[in-house]
Amino acid sequence: GLSGGAYAVSANGSVIAGATYDTNGQPHAFRWSAAGMQELGTLGGLSSEAFGLSGDGAVVVGRSTTADGRSHAFRWTAAAGMKDLGTLGGVTSEAYAVSGDGSVVVGDAQDSTGATRAFRWTAATGLQNLTSMNAGSIGSGSYLVFATAVSGDGRHVVGYGYNRRTGRYEAYSTN
Repeated sequence: GLSGGAYAVSANGSVIAGATYDTNGQPHAFRWSAAGMQELGTLGGLSSEAFGLSGDGAVVVGRSTTADGRSHAFRWTAAAGMKDLGTLGGVTSEAYAVSGDGSVVVGDAQDSTGATRAFRWTAATGLQNLTSMNAGSIGSGSYLVFATAVSGDGRHVVGYGYNRRTGRYEAYSTN
């Protein structure tokens, strides 16, 4: 491609993920290891970008365009390939980080009203709205917009959201 960038690295530094741009300027997610660079494909659209890696580098997460041109969060493994994680009822989503063992993915997605909300995904639960999951602790009128990182064990999620009490966007941590 014309250019590219790395966005994530495995715990021991042996695997890197990111995006490289083709001659048409479209980004394509890649995973690099000692075996070389591997393009990860798309969800049927023209582009994809990888933003997160599991501790061992076996699980890659990011966003890809679908056949209808919408951006959706994905989770990739060598065995299953790129899988669409869906949305929270809206049209877009993107994944930024994954737990150490690759079982918990976090990011943001549009809900059915078009608002962007932080999400947490597991194979057992699918996409879950972090605002709904933490409604009792964040206060009425507050909401979590982006989930940007998750702890190695998948229990703690960080990002930023809107705090109605202070009238500001602020960092948060869930557990």
